[in-house]
Amino acid sequence: MSKYKVFNKNIGERQFSLIRTYQEAEKALFYIDQSAKYSLQQAVYELGKDGGLSEVPASEVLISREEVYFPSAVRKCSKFYGYSLWREKDANC
Repeated sequence: MSKYKVFNKNIGERQFSLIRTYQEAEKALFYIDQSAKYSLQQAVYELGKDGGLSEVPASEVLISREEVYFPSAVRKCSKFYGYSLWREKDANC
């Protein structure tokens, strides 16, 4: 019996495996970055499509620990020929 172990792998195989794992992680990070970029562009497009107004249903009102508060977007403004109104007769939207 020898005090040295026999190599079962080729030289550099372990290092190459580490590099492959690193590349897979980089691909995942790239996918996340691109998804965030495209999601932002889509969100800006959809917000602009409605004249810069977003409507939040009353069921999605934000609740903090101390109090319930209603974002201004909860007030629903009407539309005119498909365009969102920023101001109505009696109130700003």
